Amino acid sequence: MMNKIKIGWKEFDIEHIEKEKARLNVVSGDCYGEIHFDKNKIYLNNEFSDEQKQATLIHEVLHGICI
Repeated sequence: MMNKIKIGWKEFDIEHIEKEKARLNVVSGDCYGEIHFDKNKIYLNNEFSDEQKQATLIHEVLHGICI
């Protein structure tokens, strides 16, 4: 899987992290990933399959496009 992605004019680093090292905000249930615009980072929860992480990356990129 890639480690960087460009959304518009900004390049975002993609980091696979463990939920325990939490940058992931979990309100209820599972958190698959987050995008942080101020840090230019997308965090993906490493506890899930590659297929789920790919779907989560698409989801977070869509957040990046919409903002």
